[in-house]
Amino acid sequence: MTRTGKIARLPREIRDQLNQRLNDGQPGRRLVTWLNSLPEVQQVLAANFDGRPLTEQNLSEWKAGGYLDWQARLETLDQSRELAADSRELAAATDGKLNDHLTTMLSARYAVALAEWDKQTTGTFQDKLLKTSADQNAVCTKCHAETLGPFVYEHPPLKLEGCTSCHFPHGSPNPRLLTRNNVNSLCLQCHSASMNFTAPGTPSFHNQANQYQACTNCHVMIHGSNASSVFFK
Repeated sequence: MTRTGKIARLPREIRDQLNQRLNDGQPGRRLVTWLNSLPEVQQVLAANFDGRPLTEQNLSEWKAGGYLDWQARLETLDQSRELAADSRELAAATDGKLNDHLTTMLSARYAVALAEWDKQTTGTFQDKLLKTSADQNAVCTKCHAETLGPFVYEHPPLKLEGCTSCHFPHGSPNPRLLTRNNVNSLCLQCHSASMNFTAPGTPSFHNQANQYQACTNCHVMIHGSNASSVFFK
């Protein structure tokens, strides 16, 4: 995917330096100041963006897109190096019958994985299926960047349980890949008066009919909001 934002237009050498600094945990304000001070960056901004400087919002958008792409490329390179080293060792140890040995090895690994599978896509087995176990949501937010945050007001399930607390990622008969066919029933799984949940219950005037037939009619920013603690638009 070709990116066209301000940072995406910068020379690759500068983008690589930025990505490494992000990886090292340098704060956003310092990074923006550093970028805007570089003559190469100033030249790109003057030629393509009327000289408007980079902002922390530009950096946030890059972190949700180009930076994740860079991390994925690094991981792919590391895996390729490991596979190349493994292949050399296998070739030396298999007397030229590498394909036969690889077929046997892969079949055995799949057999073990299937034996451990409880036919559910939750828990440990789900973690192994995802491309990133450190932050499972990163698989989703690579495309759905608008849900990434951080937000002033976070929706706790998104941070604690991840996207799969409400969505079936591989397919669903319900709109938006939801785990329930009705938005309200999905919300009420947590937002009901119960000793088992700490989420606030629904107010008495929410009669679940007419104008209140879908929670998201009002609570639009359900993944998180910078303006409303109850996720109004």
